[in-house]
Amino acid sequence: MKKKTVFAIVLACGVTALVSMGLNWAGIMPLWLYETVLVVDTPAFVIALGLWVMAGNADEDIPFIGY
Repeated sequence: MKKKTVFAIVLACGVTALVSMGLNWAGIMPLWLYETVLVVDTPAFVIALGLWVMAGNADEDIPFIGY
């Protein structure tokens, strides 16, 4: 994956979490749904952030970052 693609995933996860937080604070989204979004969103954000840091701008493969 290229650095731009991984950054798009990081950005999408971050925006989803922030929008969910705002909707929860406004009372539009119930707490259980907000928690579900965070449970699904956080691992994807952390893994994509690690891949983004490790990715270069070239077409080479991304090194293994572990679990």
